[in-house]
Amino acid sequence: MMNKLDINLLRVLQILLEELSVTSAANRLHLSQSAVSKHLAKLREIFNDQLFERTSQGLKATPRALELSPQLHLIIQQLEQLTHPRVFEPALSKRQFNIHLLDTAYSLTFPFFMPDLLRKAPNVRLKNKTWNPNSLDALKKCEIEMGRDLIINNVKVY
Repeated sequence: MMNKLDINLLRVLQILLEELSVTSAANRLHLSQSAVSKHLAKLREIFNDQLFERTSQGLKATPRALELSPQLHLIIQQLEQLTHPRVFEPALSKRQFNIHLLDTAYSLTFPFFMPDLLRKAPNVRLKNKTWNPNSLDALKKCEIEMGRDLIINNVKVY
């Protein structure tokens, strides 16, 4: 039954557990009541449990639904994080950046960005190497973050 389960069904179950009402859940999910009811029917089949019972006050979660609730919240949170990449925070980063430059490029490049880098990202590390015949391939494979194989002076930018 696992192959029938998807994030949308899990989200419906989570909202139903919070709202205890098909109508309220449908409103929050921007779905029709009929769509939420159909999702609930699929969930009942997958989990082999009614999940909710109708009462005069609305829905009441079954013991199985209550058992699923904490795991459900964690799973949905983790799945949502997959689609929302972490924000890079320079001040907290301890990342190593690999740089390949011509030897002459270091003295022309580093003075321009090192003061800002040290102030804004004091814990990052730079691993510097001289540009070599393998550097372009390493750059294409994202094995290094920065590379420069020649210096061009007096270039006009249009």
